[in-house]
Amino acid sequence: MSYTGTLLRQKREAANLSQTDICGKIGWKNGQYISNIERGLCQVPVKHINQLAVELGIGATEIVDAMILDYKEKIVSEIFNNIAKRENNAT
Repeated sequence: MSYTGTLLRQKREAANLSQTDICGKIGWKNGQYISNIERGLCQVPVKHINQLAVELGIGATEIVDAMILDYKEKIVSEIFNNIAKRENNAT
């Protein structure tokens, strides 16, 4: 699970909103989109960060900070995977 997904799920549940509810408020067609975000399969589109924050009663920076942590984790993982591949190829 992603930092962003965990944050959004916790805040959505605390606000007593279903995935369908939050998607309707944002203008997404169905609950599948927020489900994908909550499971870390995709990120929040930048153009929807502010609206999502308002609907969840949090600051947009909270969402952005979680997205940055997700991206940082992805970068670090990619770097270590590349290092491991080079070391395996060197032997």
